[in-house]
Amino acid sequence: VLNKMLVDWFAGREIVFAMGTLMSSWPFGIALGLIVQGRIAESLGWRTGMAIAALFCLFALLLLLVVYRPPLNAAVRAANGSTWWNPPDWPSLRSVLIAGSAWGCFNLGLIILFSFGASLLTVRGLSMQDAATVTSIALWIAILSIPVGGYLLQRSTTPRLLANLSYLVSGLALLALYFDAWPVLVCIVFGLALGPGPGVL
Repeated sequence: VLNKMLVDWFAGREIVFAMGTLMSSWPFGIALGLIVQGRIAESLGWRTGMAIAALFCLFALLLLLVVYRPPLNAAVRAANGSTWWNPPDWPSLRSVLIAGSAWGCFNLGLIILFSFGASLLTVRGLSMQDAATVTSIALWIAILSIPVGGYLLQRSTTPRLLANLSYLVSGLALLALYFDAWPVLVCIVFGLALGPGPGVL
């Protein structure tokens, strides 16, 4: 829903930068959860941690209902271009399928880092809390690298090359973590490399 709202506001303008800025909010929530939720679960129980997360979601929904207003031209665009059944043409459908598959793979890499990566570091001797903190480094860096990467990609003369390098270096960083490279450095590289990828997808 937030993606659609953002497209309504930024279509034909700084869409990649805007999308990158939105995407940077996700690593923030995940990184904060990695650091805080384990401590809440240890102190107050896992149900309390889940309840607090749910309250944040409820607050976000209420804020959205009270504050958000669609752009003035969104209703006009929707009325001019929509019918009850409007199947996409093949090139559009193919583009959506490719982007959706790439987005799924991208998110899978991110999930592997902060779930399996943290477990891997625990097996190698770190406490669960320290392992979660180390893997969250990538996410804290991504909070800045994703909107900055989107901004740079929007202005780049070679956006595909920049995006593909982002995916390649991120994947190599995950591989380096598996091969027992220094985890803090790997997380820093992963967080920086992540930047240009999400906004363009």
